[in-house]
Amino acid sequence: MLDNVLKSRWLRLSVLILLALVFLLAAFWFGMAIGEKRADFRNHWSENYGKFFGEPRRGFFGELPGSGPGNPFGNAGTVLSVQGNAIVAKGSDNNEKTIVITSSTVITERSETVALSDIKPGDLIVAIGAPNESGQIDAKLIRIFPAPLNGSLLPKQ
Repeated sequence: MLDNVLKSRWLRLSVLILLALVFLLAAFWFGMAIGEKRADFRNHWSENYGKFFGEPRRGFFGELPGSGPGNPFGNAGTVLSVQGNAIVAKGSDNNEKTIVITSSTVITERSETVALSDIKPGDLIVAIGAPNESGQIDAKLIRIFPAPLNGSLLPKQ
């Protein structure tokens, strides 16, 4: 009798339908998981879009609520001081940032690689790196720019 049940056409059809349902449910679950990850990424991207692309932090009526002290991943501005392996620079938003130099930091001026000792107060720099626990920037790249003739970072219009 068990032999007849195992050879039954209905059992084969039932198992085939059950496997098809399991496959469809698995595909649906994977699609939902991927969609949730994409939606989560898109949500966080739109929250930080302005920070990524230089949206001004000031509104029509002054400082916007929740606007922090600049970009934690870099700074562009004037060197105020060089102390040991750290540079203090003031950006165009008048915020001072400490930039930490490590052995893997690349420092360039024009097309040449230079040393930390070549950076002097008053130099214009752009530093790119990652924020550390102390709120400083661990620099990966620092670019020194020649001082502009008119004393401004922006070209005259």
